[in-house]
Amino acid sequence: MKIASKKVEGIEAPSTERIDLDVSRHCIQTATRRRYEKILARCLRSKTPDRALERQVDLLQQALETLDFSLMRSRWPELAGGRKADVGLSRAEGRLLVHIDANRFPAPLRKDTGGK
Repeated sequence: MKIASKKVEGIEAPSTERIDLDVSRHCIQTATRRRYEKILARCLRSKTPDRALERQVDLLQQALETLDFSLMRSRWPELAGGRKADVGLSRAEGRLLVHIDANRFPAPLRKDTGGK
């Protein structure tokens, strides 16, 4: 049986929302931080709660707090900045995913986050 609704018995379906990042001038860490600040400002200016913006803020905050950006920049040169690449972040089943062009993979976590 296929369920068309995004909510089942009051539980939201896992987010598959992707946040695009501009790494043409900055590395993925700076691009993530700038995107976080921009979306957070929009969220705070909003007169009514915007769940989509709140989910984006949460995803970006999780990324900034847990991802091993240094490892990502060294492993994938596209994330070091100054290159044209289709880069984004998403979350599936609580795990952050990095998108580079047509590829998607689990984002490496910093060792000091305890795998959070």
